[in-house]
Amino acid sequence: MRTRIAKFGFEIEGEFSQDVLNWLTDYGVVKNDGSIRLCSAKHNSNPQLPTLTNMEFASSPFEITKRKKSNEIFRYLYKARERGEYHWNKSMGFHIHVSFRPKPAPEMFSKQFAQFFLSELKASFQGVVNKRGGNTFCRIRNMD
Repeated sequence: MRTRIAKFGFEIEGEFSQDVLNWLTDYGVVKNDGSIRLCSAKHNSNPQLPTLTNMEFASSPFEITKRKKSNEIFRYLYKARERGEYHWNKSMGFHIHVSFRPKPAPEMFSKQFAQFFLSELKASFQGVVNKRGGNTFCRIRNMD
């Protein structure tokens, strides 16, 4: 049986205006995240810009056939960034969650898959892998 993606969701860490946070609640959950470093003090010192808050948005799960719905979120955040109502710094991330059919995906438990995935990640994103080496929230480890 071939494994297929059933649903996906994502988390977006950033600094958001209250209007953006209110809008996002229709698409998921907004919550605090202790891993985010503050950069809003500089932004919030400018009275011409909206006040921003460090938060994490976790989307609701999307059926893979409904992925266009997730595009609404990205288009909205793109415009919010242009208005100064959303931004991020190097401590913030974007995480993708995926569920599979059948559950759990047998391929995910193979050592060969893990080694292949890690080698492809390092080959494609070496700079990012090096920078995130000391990250205590998401570690990359060898499968030896």
